[in-house]
Amino acid sequence: MEKQGDYVLSLKENHPETSREVRELFEENGIGEPGYSEVTKDHGRIEKREAWLSTDISWFAGKQEWEGLKGFGCIRSSRQ
Repeated sequence: MEKQGDYVLSLKENHPETSREVRELFEENGIGEPGYSEVTKDHGRIEKREAWLSTDISWFAGKQEWEGLKGFGCIRSSRQ
C-alpha cells in the first residue's frame, strides 16, 4: 500500500463559512507568537513572513467533511 502524504489546502472565499470560522480562530484567540518567522531583504524591500499552526480541530463542526484534517494554519506576510 502506498503511503499517503500530508497536504496543505489553501482556504479562500470559495468556502465562505469555513474561511470565516478559521479566520476567527486566529483573530479572536489573539494568534500569539508565530511558530515560524523570517525577515528577508531583497530588491530594495524588506519582507517579513510569519506562520501559526493550531492542531486543535475539536471546535470545527465541519471536520467530518475534510477527511484527514489535522490542523489549521495562518500565514501573514508584509513588505516595506
